[in-house]
Order: sequence, then C-alpha cells, then structure tokens
Amino acid sequence: MGKNIKSRLMPFFITLVLLASMLVFLPSGNIAKATSVILSNDGAGDIPLTCGDEITLKVTDGSLDPDTNYYVAVWNGSAWNRLCSSKSADDYGDIEFTFRAPGWNDVGQNPISANVTGLGPGKWNVSIINASSGNPISGVNETITISNLYNVYFKYNGETLDHLLYNKGYNSTWFEVYVRNWTGYNTGWDDPEQDEDFYIDVYDSGWNQLYNHYHLGSAQKWQWTLAASDTDYKDTSTTPDDMETYLIFNVTGGNDLNSSFRLPILLNVSATVPDGAVWGDTLSISGYVRDGRGNAISGYNVSVYAPDVNGNYVPVYWVDTYSNGAFSMSVDT
Repeated sequence: MGKNIKSRLMPFFITLVLLASMLVFLPSGNIAKATSVILSNDGAGDIPLTCGDEITLKVTDGSLDPDTNYYVAVWNGSAWNRLCSSKSADDYGDIEFTFRAPGWNDVGQNPISANVTGLGPGKWNVSIINASSGNPISGVNETITISNLYNVYFKYNGETLDHLLYNKGYNSTWFEVYVRNWTGYNTGWDDPEQDEDFYIDVYDSGWNQLYNHYHLGSAQKWQWTLAASDTDYKDTSTTPDDMETYLIFNVTGGNDLNSSFRLPILLNVSATVPDGAVWGDTLSISGYVRDGRGNAISGYNVSVYAPDVNGNYVPVYWVDTYSNGAFSMSVDT
C-alpha cells in the first residue's frame, strides 16, 4: 500500500532518499582517548552557525566510562563554561549530546568577533567534560565558528515557517519576521529588539535588494508582504535553471552586521512511495513537482538516492518531469 508524502527539494534537483539500511557502530571497549567524534555542524561549511543553533556531538568508539557523568562546555579563554546538562555514557561507552551554539553570557564577550583561540574571530573550542573532575576528555576538542549573533525566525498564519514556496506570495497580515538572541545556557532566549535599534535588509539569492533598510526599532515583529515576484528568482548558472534558492535577511544594529539569515525557497513535490520496502523489491515511485501556486514544473530532475557501504548517499535512478510536472520510475533494489 502506498502513502503520500511531502518532501522538500534540495538545490539543483529533487532528492528522494530511500532508507533501506542503517549504520551500526559496534562497541570496541573502553580506551584512553576518544578517536571517533562526530560534530553535526561546525559552522565552517555551507550552513553558518547562529548563537542558539542546536548542535549534536557524539562519541562512538566506546571510550567513555558508563558510570561517569559528562557535559559539553566551551572554552572562554580562561575556563570551561557548561553548555548543557550532565548525562552518563551508555553501556557501550558511547554518548550523544545536543547543545546550543554559545551566546554572549556563555563566553563573556561578543561570540562573533572575539578571538580567544587565536584561530580567528568567532571561533570557539568545545569539549566533553568529565563532570566529576572538571577536566576535558582527551581526543575531544572541536572548533566551531559562529557567524551570526541574532536568530531570525518567521511565522505565517501563526505557525513557524522554515521555508517559502517558489512563486508564491505571502500576505503581510500573516507573514511575520522576528529577531531574538540566545544569551546563554543559563539565561536562554531574549528579545533584543526591545532594547536595540535594528534594521533589516532583504535580498534574493542573487543579491538583488527587495527591501531597503527597514527600521525594526523597538517593535517585537515585522509584518511584511511577500509578492510572488519576490520568490521566483532563478539561478541561471545551472541547467535547467535552479528554482530552489533563498531570501537573505541581513540584520544590522548601528553599523554592525549582526546576522545574515537565509530563508529557503523550495519547490513543492508530492510523491507516492512503497510502504515497508525491503531489499530485492522493485520500487514504483511517482508524483508531481509544482510551484507554490500549483503550476506544473516540467523538465526538472528527480533523483533517488540510496546508502552505500561508506554511509554516504549516491544517486541510483533519476528522471525528468513531464510537461504536466509528473514523474514516474521503477527502481530495483
């Protein structure tokens, strides 16, 4: 029996990922030094870190003591400051933490301009700390880069909005922009617009300015009308044109650029995929690709990805959409 799902489209093509296997980490026993450390985002790549963004840190080599508590901390130049509550490793000596990128109160200075590591502004070392001794675990010293001081978030019709749809307009009565500040682990979120004088500039991903220096002032939110023409920018450097781009919201206070936040613009895809597929099945997959107003998107690539032996995902089948936006494929597993 099939089921209908909604999927976001990645830039340049639509990605339908079939999870047909999983990675298994086998315990290797307690050792003196952590040798397998996984950080979900260090902020140095395509996804910049903002104060308050959630980060996952894992140790997967069985090197920790299951009877000992640990926590994640940031080095502020003179001491390790806690970023999350303590927890013990599992029975295999592994552990996973979720913590937020440090704020001003965590490091005692501007998180995007200070340079306490000597590696450059906004770069901070985080580690896993033994809660009993207060010492960092050997082998865990990860550098993160924080680029944005203030978090920008959006609501539409009262619901949190994490993306826009291509070629769709958004009414100012319901589309709202908010600015907030993650002050630190012990102090949480604050609404800095209440005591700082902010301006917001809006650009498409080609850096064409859509709104010039809107004065947020002491307002708690900004209500703005997005026309369909604001969400239909195409990146013509690809073939076909990439319709999945983003809007850029630059937040400044005084003369300082405090945040540059991207709100993705996505196409709308509906797909029917098999329920409970196993290896050896032939998978019949079909669906439609449309814009935010229901218009068909033709000639757009739809790819199916599957895991390889290294834990990566590789394309195994792909087709282009028909003139009515439909696609259909049969994939052998």
